[in-house]
Amino acid sequence: MFFKKASQTKVCIVLSSLIFLPYFFNVFYKGGIGLLNHLLFFLCLGLSGIIFYIALQKKIYKERELPFYENFSLITLVILFSLSYINSLTRNVGLLELGSLYAGAILILLGYNIAQNKDQLKRLFSVFSISSLASLIIGFVFYFGDTFERFSGTFNNYFEPWSAFPNAYGDFLILIMPLTFYLVEQKKKKKAGMIAFLPEITFSLSVAAVLLTDSQGIHVAAIILFALLLGRLMIVGKFAKKLIVLSLIGLVLGLGAHALKNNLMPKYREDVEISNQVSMDAKSYEQQNSVNTRLDHFKTGFNLMLSAPLFGYGPGSYPYVSANKLTLLNNSDHPHNLFLKIGIENGILTLIAFITFIGIILLRALIIFFQKLDPAREVVFLSIVAFLAHQMIDYNLNFASVEFLFYILLGTLIIERVRKSKRLHFKELRFANHFMLVVFGIILVVFSLNDGIYNFRAAHSTNIEESFNLRSKTLLKRSYYEDYASYLKLNDQPTVAMILAGLDSNPFNDSLYALSGNYQKAYDLNPHNLKHLLGVYETASAQHKEALKKDVRKILNEYFILLKTNTSFTLLTENPIVALSLARLIYDRELVQEFELTIESEKAKFEKLYNVSL
Repeated sequence: MFFKKASQTKVCIVLSSLIFLPYFFNVFYKGGIGLLNHLLFFLCLGLSGIIFYIALQKKIYKERELPFYENFSLITLVILFSLSYINSLTRNVGLLELGSLYAGAILILLGYNIAQNKDQLKRLFSVFSISSLASLIIGFVFYFGDTFERFSGTFNNYFEPWSAFPNAYGDFLILIMPLTFYLVEQKKKKKAGMIAFLPEITFSLSVAAVLLTDSQGIHVAAIILFALLLGRLMIVGKFAKKLIVLSLIGLVLGLGAHALKNNLMPKYREDVEISNQVSMDAKSYEQQNSVNTRLDHFKTGFNLMLSAPLFGYGPGSYPYVSANKLTLLNNSDHPHNLFLKIGIENGILTLIAFITFIGIILLRALIIFFQKLDPAREVVFLSIVAFLAHQMIDYNLNFASVEFLFYILLGTLIIERVRKSKRLHFKELRFANHFMLVVFGIILVVFSLNDGIYNFRAAHSTNIEESFNLRSKTLLKRSYYEDYASYLKLNDQPTVAMILAGLDSNPFNDSLYALSGNYQKAYDLNPHNLKHLLGVYETASAQHKEALKKDVRKILNEYFILLKTNTSFTLLTENPIVALSLARLIYDRELVQEFELTIESEKAKFEKLYNVSL
């Protein structure tokens, strides 16, 4: 009934609401990481795809086919990724990854259609710029609230003020900054008041925020982006001075904010002794540790990719297949490289399809820019290139807001040939595009509603066993629950309730294995979990314990340095107490005393610094 009387304006309003509702929610709530964020993202994008398809069929929107090569490579990518999911050994944990790609395909098709109208494209940039400004303002309020050491805008959990994602927020800014500067370029008439300078203010604050993320990778990506922007402006001969001035203002703001923050917040981390001969500043140590862990992931990931080249291990499988090959506490859920992640989890064929799809879009755009300038798409091109450069040493497409920006901007960057007579299309591929809009839309809607209902019922259930059974039907691996079922018979209601509550923040909690008594299986899966090691030692025979002592002592000595620098905020986890328990079990009095003193001193410093009771 709606489509019989609907005009293009009404359908546009509905689509805009569905598209930007999850975007703004995710920008302002943890950047879009987590199950709830993705369920809302999938629901709205799925409905958007279905509605857009119906609007095409009703001729409310004019059909616009993707160019053949981009279309074919996108279809190939989706098919290969889906096959890798079907062949996955950890299938349930890959549902979010699969849903994200399906939502991304819908966004690419929507973005491609948005970009046919320059005014629509400019409005899209304005929405992104406004969301960025609002996020920056909120971020600076929290940054000076003695809560965060590194700037992360709204990419944090306000219920846990120490958890923040500066690297992901840096990617968010990298994607939006060129679009904001485009708005600066396109200003025609000067308006009175501060509102006229919102793009300039947003850009300068973004530069300051990028500096305050204190991320070496983001800084490198920002330098690449700035060089690309400046090179483009020098070629066209416009606005180069404005870019330099606004960037310098941002740098001054960033340095000033950093100095003010240091005056407001006392120094927390002290020098740490790495060995008997070497000591260094704790911050420098953590930065070096970050580099080393990435190298560790790259080496391990490359070998894993070669060991399963056809379809990989399956979406979301990396933390499971890599855990026993990495160093202590280096259990990231991705290998810090977008391309390596795809190769490991989805196979080399999928990686080739992804590179082909991205490469065709970027190469065609670059060639056409030499023939005919297109300022709006030129800045999108630069943002995508800088973003991909950072994804060589990090991975942040697990944040729904970053996913949204990446995919829809890719869609806007897809450009037809300048000479229309040379366009290559196959009408048969139109069916595949319609298939993605409708079938992927239905899949996303059904998945989000089904999983959302189960999680809601589980969260509000007063019966522990009922809550457990409901959760076993969601994203978690069913095998965990099969092993976990015996634990329920212990009827330890408070412990079970606590564990189930914890699943809301970590839906892939493999420590459930340990609660079944099968500690060795859990430790083999993830040897970096000290709780698993504790379970192995406690349940081992006397002879086995004696053999384990040497390994336990080595791991505890390695972990002690991480605790002393509070690397990755390990103080906020259960690891310090578990490590202390292990030290007591192996009767190492000196190590026990060191752990006790360090835990207490680190707690005192942390509570003083962040005004948080531990």
